[in-house]
Amino acid sequence: MIIKSPYVATIPETDVLSFLFDDPGSQPDIPLFIDSLYPTQRVTSNEAKTLTRKFGKGLQKIAGVNAGDVVMVCAGNSILFPIAFLGTLCAGGIFTGVNPASTVGEIAYQMRLSEAKIIITDAKRLPSVLNAANDVGLPSTAIYLFDHGKDPIAQQSNMTFADLTKHGELDWHDIYRDDASNRTAVLNFSSGTTGMPKGCMVSHQNLVANCVQVMVADDAANARNGKVDNAGEVHCAYVPLYHAMGLVSFCIVNVKRRCSTIVISEFSLKALLDVIGCFRVTYLLLVPPVAVQLIKSAELSNSDLSSIKLVLCGAAPLGKETSEQLETIFYPNIVRARQGWGMSEATCTVTLFARDEYDPTCAGVGYLAANMEAKIVGDDGKELGYGEKGEALLRGPNIFQGYWKNSAASKEAWTEDGWLKTGDYVVVQKNGMFAVVDRKKELIKVKGYQVAPSELESQLLESDDVKDCAVIRVIREGREYPQGHIVPSRGGVTVQTIMDFMAKKLSPHKQLAGASLIGSDDDISQENASHTNSHANLGADVSRISGSQTRLNSNPSHSEYHFIEFDDFSELSVEDIRFLKAQGCFQIPAMPALDRFVQQYFLHVHPLLPMIDEANFWNVFNNNSDGHGQPFKISIFTFQAMLFSCCSFVPLGTLHDVGFRNVRHARATLYRRAKALFDFDGKRDLISTSQGALLLSQAPDNHNRRINTFWLGVAIQFAKDANAPQYDLDQAITEKQRNVKKRLWWCCILRDRILPLGVRRPLFITNAHFDFGNSPLTANDLDEEISYSNVYDSETKRSLAELLEVLCNLAVCLTDIIMILYPINGNPTTSLNELGLTRLRVHIERGKADLSQWFDNASVHFPTPAGLGDTHRSVILHTNVVYIYYYSARMALCHHEILLLEMDSKSDTSYPRQLHKTKRELQEAVTFLADITKELLQLKLVRYLPVSVVPAASLLLVLHMLDVKLSSTKSQRSMRQRRLQVFLEVMNVLQSIYDSTDRVSDAIEQLIAYFGPDDLLENTRAPTLAGSWETQYSSPATFSSNSASAETSSSTINDWSDVLLRRRSCYLRIVMTLDITFSKGEFPKETDFPDPLQTSQLAAYLPLYRA
Repeated sequence: MIIKSPYVATIPETDVLSFLFDDPGSQPDIPLFIDSLYPTQRVTSNEAKTLTRKFGKGLQKIAGVNAGDVVMVCAGNSILFPIAFLGTLCAGGIFTGVNPASTVGEIAYQMRLSEAKIIITDAKRLPSVLNAANDVGLPSTAIYLFDHGKDPIAQQSNMTFADLTKHGELDWHDIYRDDASNRTAVLNFSSGTTGMPKGCMVSHQNLVANCVQVMVADDAANARNGKVDNAGEVHCAYVPLYHAMGLVSFCIVNVKRRCSTIVISEFSLKALLDVIGCFRVTYLLLVPPVAVQLIKSAELSNSDLSSIKLVLCGAAPLGKETSEQLETIFYPNIVRARQGWGMSEATCTVTLFARDEYDPTCAGVGYLAANMEAKIVGDDGKELGYGEKGEALLRGPNIFQGYWKNSAASKEAWTEDGWLKTGDYVVVQKNGMFAVVDRKKELIKVKGYQVAPSELESQLLESDDVKDCAVIRVIREGREYPQGHIVPSRGGVTVQTIMDFMAKKLSPHKQLAGASLIGSDDDISQENASHTNSHANLGADVSRISGSQTRLNSNPSHSEYHFIEFDDFSELSVEDIRFLKAQGCFQIPAMPALDRFVQQYFLHVHPLLPMIDEANFWNVFNNNSDGHGQPFKISIFTFQAMLFSCCSFVPLGTLHDVGFRNVRHARATLYRRAKALFDFDGKRDLISTSQGALLLSQAPDNHNRRINTFWLGVAIQFAKDANAPQYDLDQAITEKQRNVKKRLWWCCILRDRILPLGVRRPLFITNAHFDFGNSPLTANDLDEEISYSNVYDSETKRSLAELLEVLCNLAVCLTDIIMILYPINGNPTTSLNELGLTRLRVHIERGKADLSQWFDNASVHFPTPAGLGDTHRSVILHTNVVYIYYYSARMALCHHEILLLEMDSKSDTSYPRQLHKTKRELQEAVTFLADITKELLQLKLVRYLPVSVVPAASLLLVLHMLDVKLSSTKSQRSMRQRRLQVFLEVMNVLQSIYDSTDRVSDAIEQLIAYFGPDDLLENTRAPTLAGSWETQYSSPATFSSNSASAETSSSTINDWSDVLLRRRSCYLRIVMTLDITFSKGEFPKETDFPDPLQTSQLAAYLPLYRA
């Protein structure tokens, strides 16, 4: 699938200077570039053209620059920098800029690779440039100085910028007579998708195209908002002008726009704030590090930012939280933190937002620039569609010519059919909005600069202290940094030794943010010793690692972790063990953070999944003896899985203390550690492996829709291998071992019921595999731990044990129900004959009766609402969770029954009474679930809900959204909006914890759009679910009357239950959309629906409502 830009532009085939200055229209002579420290020093638009011609003449006549020669500029920002660039083009030369923070070696590298003929620099960089020129054999006479009238360079013998402007003017039209647009104009150095920096050959046509692409989006926004142009705009250039973003934005686009740019020579936050206030800057171009500084600055209270109207962030991703905070500092102005996506190989801009567009979720980076095309491919090269993550391939008029004198890299940059490989993973929405979600290439974006690990590794290997090394990307506070892993060549090498060496070799943004030395002195001296001996000190190594990610205790002792059983890794290679260490697999939070994690596990995970004996755990954790023998230690794999499963409920402050940014970051990191321990297969017992896998079945599944099913299957298989299903028959085990196996197997059964309810998948454990009536798990099986809990009193613990027994009874009841809903051999509903449909209805009625019987028994001991009386908050929480599962099952049966009616050609006349009965059952379930939701919200218990409730919460949200859309009066709409707010708040809390809610929110938005006007959701994505959907319900809506059906008049359709009765196929489409989204992990395709529910059959009913 090829994705095209929403914009189409006419791009002139000409050189850059003719494009900028040959405008026949009369243009006012405005100050284009103003020095922030010396405002009287400025370059106007007319002066820019004249100085360009003069400087070009000087380069040609004095410096000997001819067409195709490379001119390098190594200098800080100044008002003359753009003239040096434009003057180089005037002389027919090729411009290349180098980072002014570069070391001598880096400058020399670019000099040598670009074959620069002359260098233009400033006094501050002159010593480094002279040394670099000496290294490559370039004479000092080839170095020219910017003279700004304030630099102490009078004593220097080098010629100055001013000296080159005294020899007349050069007409660039004489240079660019033939094929001007395809001539190379700039070498922007980039590491591409991998490797050392390479010169990106950017043509005149590329630069002109990228400028037009930006301006076309601006013009479209101006047209929509009644503006003529961008006159009066003031920009601020602190971003390095040598960088592609600075060069294109300020030296080309702003010259063409005739906008004023205030140039800051040396960045500081104070300087930036002063410039914004003093010059009334209206357009602010940011990079993430500056955005973060701006948000955190104490200077904001003393600064005037009221002039800012537009903010654009580029060069690297900006996090959602940072974006939201950034928008608040410009109050009372409504300033949106827009992001763009670009790369040197695409000149600069690839995607962008027009000035009146933005993504309120702060995840999007805009739409393809004009005349561009993209396609998304998977790692296997297959093309992907909307909403699917893959590498972006690009083509368009701004795509570069190739890498300077590097044909091999150039060939590798494109696919065989001519698409540029970006190395960036993206997701594209149906409306064409891009989001960059990951990076395939190995580059690290540090403060907006590209850093290639291979470059840092090559520098490290030059040190006599380094035998081998690897540089990886790490994320800290949402920003990327390089981190080194070093194998020392001798004893006595320290991290500081390595850091000092690198400080001399590379510029600041390329410095390592940290390093670890792999292998102790003993490891190095004994590297040829036996493989087994290489593992001898693993335990000692583990004792040193726990404090590396905690600021609570930087050096905890190994004795604190006596309860951990470190798995047997004796068959792993030393490299594998080092990898596990590098991944943090042996890291455990220090006290007291660890205590908080463990408490949350037994408060919120253990009650309904008690696979671990709590009494045994607290005994070994607290180093006590319970009088019943030696307590069992916990496998490191199982314990990491425990940390993963409970981190959602740990206070955010504690997560911050141990190095996590938020709950999602903690879940992702802890899951990765546990998974790595499983993958490397340390020799652990079968029970521990099953326990850990069962906890990982709550895995974040945004990137692998079946990962939780995989872990459940692993848990069940290992439990079977441990003979857990035969717990009651095995006479060779102790009662304690029997209890462990019984708990484990019933926890497998519980997860095997709860997971299918949410993700709509078949069972692993059926009646054919196990006799559920033979010695089921009861409260008595937890007697041993009733009085040994560190988080509950005995009475509460007993109540929770009884609730667990109630849940186990529900699990037995759900066995036949789930096999009806999601049979192992697929769903045969669409192929059943009339007799088969009748039998299936009988099974459904039996399932409903079983559920009703269960509810009658359960509600005697655990009434609902659960918060009656002096009930413990945890009992309230877990009771409500159990009832959420119950009502989810009832609704699923009802929906399946409605589907049968839809499949039966006689249903319209034969089953109206059944449909009304089913409607009442659904209304009852929705009412009870709404009451549960309100109770949990009022008691502030929503944040402790497990991920398994997300499907039920999503359906409630959609139904209440539908009610609001179908409101017939303002008062009714107001009342329904208040109800809806409850579910929005719940979903927002869940979204802050569980990443699987992201795809759900996307699905709900697409679903509501499907049944409403085509433009319902256009450009209305929100930073939270509430923000997006509240804006959609601010105006009355009427039910569509375009149906050709003979069903009841549309005027009687007032809520979701009316849709069920009178637009049954539409209602089923809504329900099945959510079902398929949870089952497949993506928004359903048309072919995923049965024929009666496909768009071709529903067209007469769409839109379902009108905004």
